[in-house]
Amino acid sequence: MALLAIALASTGCGDSDSGRVSGKVRLNDAPVPAGTVTFHGENNRSASALLDADGTYTATGVPLGAVKVTVTTPAQMGEKAKKALEKARNVSIQGRSDAVEIPARYGRPEQSGLQLTVTSGRQTFDIDLVPESPGADGTREGRKNGPRK
Repeated sequence: MALLAIALASTGCGDSDSGRVSGKVRLNDAPVPAGTVTFHGENNRSASALLDADGTYTATGVPLGAVKVTVTTPAQMGEKAKKALEKARNVSIQGRSDAVEIPARYGRPEQSGLQLTVTSGRQTFDIDLVPESPGADGTREGRKNGPRK
């Protein structure tokens, strides 16, 4: 939930050691209408952006170089984080029918499988999330994902 606080507070500093990343987050080709995208760089530097209703986001102040990317939706958030998101967006997400649950691994930098090399200036990073599916051994496993080509 500390990541959400960073997402709400991070507006970027606009200096030459950061980039601006925008894109769209989808699950099963449908937009993910609420949540955060966070870019985790070296030295605990990170930048986050809130998802709009159409699944788009724009993150500023993203650390340059290799970053790991996470996506979190209200379905994975605790009550305190949901309230902070509601305050930032000035909307209610409690009981929304468009709330999307995504696999929990996308909220963990070491497990999301999402990564990007950020350059200065603007770049696009669309994220196509893959739902978990039963593996051959009956366990739940998903495929790793990357930028949409």
